[in-house]
Amino acid sequence: MLSENAQGTADRHIELSSREQDVLQYLYGYWDRHYCAPTHREIATAMGLGSVGWVAQILHSLKRKDRIVVKGKRTARPKDWKKS
Repeated sequence: MLSENAQGTADRHIELSSREQDVLQYLYGYWDRHYCAPTHREIATAMGLGSVGWVAQILHSLKRKDRIVVKGKRTARPKDWKKS
């Protein structure tokens, strides 16, 4: 279960699974190189996942844990990512 701090927002200190960490690192690298979000298919291919459904689940989990920002169906970026 997701814990909340005194302000009622998600606690960013919740541990990530190794798969979540891998996807988050991939997002950082992709944004650094392309300045846009990868498609779910690109993430699935890079992570060796057979289904974009798994990507959707991982991204949903990262959003719930307040690690990424999701806008629309495609745009997912690390919450603290800054353009280099």
